[in-house]
Amino acid sequence: MSKLILALLLAACLDSTPAADHRNSQVRMKEGNSLTQTDRAPVVVHLAGMSPGRPPLHRLSLDFELYNAAAEPRWFLLPHVMGGHRTKGGGVDTLEIVALGPKSVLGRFLGTGGFQAVRLAPGAVLKLRNVSVSHWGEPPSPLPVEVAVAREIRLGGKPAASWFRMDPTSQGGEADAKGQLLGSHKSQSGDEVKLELVDVQRFTVQVPLR
Repeated sequence: MSKLILALLLAACLDSTPAADHRNSQVRMKEGNSLTQTDRAPVVVHLAGMSPGRPPLHRLSLDFELYNAAAEPRWFLLPHVMGGHRTKGGGVDTLEIVALGPKSVLGRFLGTGGFQAVRLAPGAVLKLRNVSVSHWGEPPSPLPVEVAVAREIRLGGKPAASWFRMDPTSQGGEADAKGQLLGSHKSQSGDEVKLELVDVQRFTVQVPLR
């Protein structure tokens, strides 16, 4: 009888030990995946093409890969004219809405503080091809391309999303920036309104041109 009890106790110990180790390895795997995701670059930029315009203008075509690592939507502001987004003191008066697909749009905000922008859902990755950018003068190589990431864009004190006729939040994917123009929106007065970025981060990517 004592031999039988001893055998049962040994069997119970052998059954319980691997189960505990398996649970610990799953926890470590989840932690590792989380670290890998947060290490992803929020902004990647490549040159797709360049052509001369009317002097001294140069036209650039850039490919962007944008990643929202935040737990809430974020606006990604892309340059329209190189040399910065001119958000310090400049304003906007017009929005052009460009289709990027069935559920994504690009906003081209025009004015002295003009820029282009997409709004990404949490965890979304958007590969945006052929974004048209103008550069006055001979562009240096590498070219510093700045992208601002903001929790909110306010135009005249109102959320930028209110200028769109649909929810501008994109779930990510791949798209060409040379999409169909869906429509436009002007400020209520027709004049430029003040541009304000909330909780903004700025990233500069050095893009080789030659």
